Amino acid sequence: MLATGAGFGLAGLTVLGLLVSRARLKASQARLREETARLVAAAAIVRPGIGIFDRAGRLRIKNERLASRLGIDGASVRQGMNFAELVELTEGWQPPVLARPPPTTETGPVAAEMRKDGRVVEVWRGLMPDGGQMLVVADITARLDMERLARDAQKLDALGRLTGGVAHDFNNLLQAVQANLELLERQVDQTSPLRSRLAAALGGVQRGARLTRSLLAFARRQRLTPVPVDVQNLVGQLMQMLRDTLPATIELVFLKAPELWPVQADPEQLESALLNLVLNARDAMPSGGQIVVEATNLAVLAPRQIGADTLPRGEYVGITIRDSGIGMTEEQLVRAVEPFFSTKGVRGSGLGLSMVHGFARQSRGGLDLESAPGAGTTARLYLPRARSAPEAPMGEPAADLPLGRGESVLVVEDDPAVLGAIVAALHDLGYGTMTAENGAAALAILQSGARPDLLLSDVVMPGPVGAVEMAERARRIVGPGLPVVFTSGYAEDALVAAGGLPPGARLLAKPWRMDELARRLRQALSPNLSRRLRVVLAEDDGLLRGVVAEILAADGHEVRAAGSAGEALRLLDGGADVLIADLSLPDMDGAHLAEQARQASPGLRVIIATGHGRDLSSLALPHVRLDKPFTAVRLRDALAEAMA
Repeated sequence: MLATGAGFGLAGLTVLGLLVSRARLKASQARLREETARLVAAAAIVRPGIGIFDRAGRLRIKNERLASRLGIDGASVRQGMNFAELVELTEGWQPPVLARPPPTTETGPVAAEMRKDGRVVEVWRGLMPDGGQMLVVADITARLDMERLARDAQKLDALGRLTGGVAHDFNNLLQAVQANLELLERQVDQTSPLRSRLAAALGGVQRGARLTRSLLAFARRQRLTPVPVDVQNLVGQLMQMLRDTLPATIELVFLKAPELWPVQADPEQLESALLNLVLNARDAMPSGGQIVVEATNLAVLAPRQIGADTLPRGEYVGITIRDSGIGMTEEQLVRAVEPFFSTKGVRGSGLGLSMVHGFARQSRGGLDLESAPGAGTTARLYLPRARSAPEAPMGEPAADLPLGRGESVLVVEDDPAVLGAIVAALHDLGYGTMTAENGAAALAILQSGARPDLLLSDVVMPGPVGAVEMAERARRIVGPGLPVVFTSGYAEDALVAAGGLPPGARLLAKPWRMDELARRLRQALSPNLSRRLRVVLAEDDGLLRGVVAEILAADGHEVRAAGSAGEALRLLDGGADVLIADLSLPDMDGAHLAEQARQASPGLRVIIATGHGRDLSSLALPHVRLDKPFTAVRLRDALAEAMA
């Protein structure tokens, strides 16, 4: 019985042990299911694709994003599939990271990038405790794009600072060359063959000045005069001009938008930007094609990424220039707005798009480029909406025009319609007039005893006596102080290079506005320059300081020159009529120097010279801006304007 009882007890203990083990097993299984469910839930909510494979390489846990991140059909990624099958489905990714051996305890987790069709994914493979592996796939395309855009923006900013500084220093060098050439020109006889060489050298200075203006445009340091502009009218006029100049194989289409907003921009720079974009489109279509120009109103509700820039929220007008040309590669597109980068080889300066980009950013807008080889290029120029009406049409006189005081102007113009318009404008501005149709007729008027206060002459006119010769002979008759202003539809640099205009001559370019005519005449007629002026010149460049001082002294002015703001303030204590201050002085900003000087002497006239393109609108005191490089005549005009 004892043995039987012991047997029953042992059996009971065995059954009890089995029951306890089963309970523990169920609890362990429940915990395993709970951990698995937690892992599956975690995998489901994370952004990367996740796959967990067991020791045999079978897929046990996955989320829905695993297939999409690898760019394969979701139905083909199934529970229990082998890792080798997944590798076959991901063919085309480079490099083939998944085909590599799985990680081991020695190697630890491994990570690598794969690329396909413009997408980039980061693949992470780690060893699981049971000998299997975990696969994590993250799409990092957007992140890499943002990093590239940030690098591009930093590179463009660095290039902007570099080019802006180069342009500023180059303008100082050009100014020294310009001034020395003009001084040398005074000492060379009119019949000397050296004069043609001097003219060529001065033309080179002007071409250099255009280059620095391009660099300043890219660096967003050019001088802008933003006003409300009617885009529809401006683009329409530009299209009309371009249709007459583009090859017959290129069709130019302007799609007008109803009720287009005005934009706040510098109209001359806007026209130059559009011209650059259209000419770029022309050059991209050597066999012909179509250029479409379209302007539309745009409301940007959230900051928008365009190229390397961010367009702030606001209202804009988008001007799109689209061509059907050869297009650009991705590498070319990334560098398109860099200064001196060109897809045209030696035919291109590489400054067109950089100027447009700089103008757009400085105008608080932006430039966006889209292109692909064989698919043409689309350039979109974004400009902010103006909150006031566009400026009055050209030719309408402004309310604050500097008016004449009854002075007499001899107008020499062979076109009767133009002559009538000039005479009407002069009468409206308060001037008296006498007229001549050519140089010989003008000289006959002077020889008869007429004594005008100013000679206003077209550069190109018929007859044996040219405009320059007529002006020289007129000064011999009336007196060397007779002011002369030339007018022409040609660019000043072209006239100088062609020998039709002496370097430094006063030129009023056609078509001129009433305010331009009024200012130019008042500068030429200013009586304040007939007396000796006391001028304090603040310029830290020693060579330039000496040349400018020599020009002023040659004109009869008393000049005291300083290399710093502190020295200039000490010189101003002795009294002065005019302060000419470089904007970039070593110890003080030239604008701050002017403010201090005016506080001590309220009647002091101020001229700010700069080669940096900086906006001076915040300078509260009256001043005249003198952009480097300037000619001797422009220096005299600045003095006349300051003293007017």
